[in-house]
Amino acid sequence: SMLKELKWPTLQQRRTNTKMVMMYRIVHHLIAIPSQMYLTPATTRTTRGHDQKFQIPFSRIQSHQNSYFPSAIRTWNNLPAVLTSVPTLEAFKVELALVRVNIHITVLTVNIFFLIACLLVGECTYHKLANTQAH
Repeated sequence: SMLKELKWPTLQQRRTNTKMVMMYRIVHHLIAIPSQMYLTPATTRTTRGHDQKFQIPFSRIQSHQNSYFPSAIRTWNNLPAVLTSVPTLEAFKVELALVRVNIHITVLTVNIFFLIACLLVGECTYHKLANTQAH
């Protein structure tokens, strides 16, 4: 496809990146949105990820679950620590682009290793390959 040939991000990737840039601005008080009204620090600390995680607002309604803050918080909480702790917005944007590239390379590498393993074992079916790519 043209997106792959031009190495452009998909619409979904661009939307996610824009959402994360806005979250960075809110979390770091670079925009006049009072973070304390919308972001509640997570009460449980885990050994994984970063220490700037937030509680996801509870909602029974699907449209609210997919609205800005619940969806942005879910994505923000899953960002690597190196990304959420960068000192400037411009550095955040650069690192965010690198994370997307690294994720793409990792998925591609896993698919290549799976294909080689399938060929060596002799049990490589399209169904198995399609299932690994979906995850």
